[in-house]
Amino acid sequence: MADQYRVAGCLAHGGLGWIYLAEDLNVENRWVVLKGLLDSGDAHAMAAAVAERRFLAQVSHPNIVTIFNFVQHPDEDGTPVGYIVMEYVGGSSLKQLMEQRRRSDRTIEPMPVPRAIAYMLEMLPALGYLHANGLAYCDFKPENVIQYDRQLKLIDLGAVIRFDDLTSAIYGTKGYQAPEIGAEGVEDNGPSSSSDVHTVGRTLAVLALGIPPTRRGEPTPLPDPAEHPVLARHESFHRLLMRATDPDPLRRFESADEMAEQLGGVLREVLATDRAEGIEDESGGGTPAPSRPRCPRCSACRAARSRRVAGGVGGGWGGGRAGPAGPATGGGHAAGAAGRPRRPGGRAAHRGGARHPP
Repeated sequence: MADQYRVAGCLAHGGLGWIYLAEDLNVENRWVVLKGLLDSGDAHAMAAAVAERRFLAQVSHPNIVTIFNFVQHPDEDGTPVGYIVMEYVGGSSLKQLMEQRRRSDRTIEPMPVPRAIAYMLEMLPALGYLHANGLAYCDFKPENVIQYDRQLKLIDLGAVIRFDDLTSAIYGTKGYQAPEIGAEGVEDNGPSSSSDVHTVGRTLAVLALGIPPTRRGEPTPLPDPAEHPVLARHESFHRLLMRATDPDPLRRFESADEMAEQLGGVLREVLATDRAEGIEDESGGGTPAPSRPRCPRCSACRAARSRRVAGGVGGGWGGGRAGPAGPATGGGHAAGAAGRPRRPGGRAAHRGGARHPP
């Protein structure tokens, strides 16, 4: 592809097309991921779309996958298809970790609350970084967070959009996406830091409560505390979830930083409650070491604290393990995002059709 990338295999199929594992022949045969941008038969529209996405190459954060390049390659009938070339991140997604907790009756055992909170504390600074640069992530969910090399990585930047972009399609996933996105009759129905906060709250609920994101095609409501032991034991955690996922964006946390600050306080309360009830630390890394004084609002400090609480957090595009010949193509980087127009009358979102490997 593009006289530079040798495709090794398919990792998964997402809402925008196939996702491939490839070798970069120009840079020491490093492993990269190729992700389709859109499905279009208009070469000029494709070129414009690629140009518009080049701003992603400016994103630089230790918890966000690196964008290397943008290329085009014709499919089997000659239609040009655009691809984002990304850093390959091997490991397991949070969704895969949850699948490992599936019981014989097909229900999922909830992740320990301290561990789920620690994961979100690790990722909120990455979202805050995007917001500070005028970008909304739009599609935060367990599939898009990878454990990698004792840290977490936010992958799949295909849905990232500028806050001031009033024409491009918006991509998200039902069960996580904020209800105001694309809603008719809503004055401001585009992405915002508040809509990203909503996706984090929904992800946290899926992890810590073991609920599916949707039931019968509709977002699964948060359980009543009387019906769920986790919420019954941790009132502050329930209040945080309610605020983060409030249908009214003005009632949610105003920023990723504000949510992280409140979430850190909830984590301390949860650990204190567990200790008082004689429950062993469930954060995944033993009892956190005493912390030295640090800035309570510093996102870097919060990230360091979350890693200490979570223990070894490790992340990947499909859970494939690296072997002598390179990373495997097994597993699946699920990126099936359902697109919605940003405003009534705006461009319809591209869902992407199935394509054969280039």
